[in-house]
Amino acid sequence: MQRALLTRLKQCNYSDYQLLPDDWTKRIDDDQAIAANIDNLAASLPILLEGIGTFNVVQYAGRYIGVPLALGPIDLRQHDPETLLGVLIADSLEEVRRLVSHAQRPVRRTAADSEL
Repeated sequence: MQRALLTRLKQCNYSDYQLLPDDWTKRIDDDQAIAANIDNLAASLPILLEGIGTFNVVQYAGRYIGVPLALGPIDLRQHDPETLLGVLIADSLEEVRRLVSHAQRPVRRTAADSEL
């Protein structure tokens, strides 16, 4: 059942409850547990959201991660993204897009740089 419907059922008066099967509360609790498990499973899997230039943007573990394509195939469940070279991590999709865009800007060289 949908969560909104489950909430409405729990708010019914006593006479409404008499029309429901005896195990209806257990069914609602089971449905809510299944929905929570699905939400937890989805949060624990990396999800490719988009490619931006030379980066893939992935949602994983409640964060948004810009992964350079140069790293090749990476399983974020087996590697800590914070330890991978060039990986950008943000709390929102907009923020990681901004970081990726900034990281891809060409570096301007000056005559002073060439003397180094």
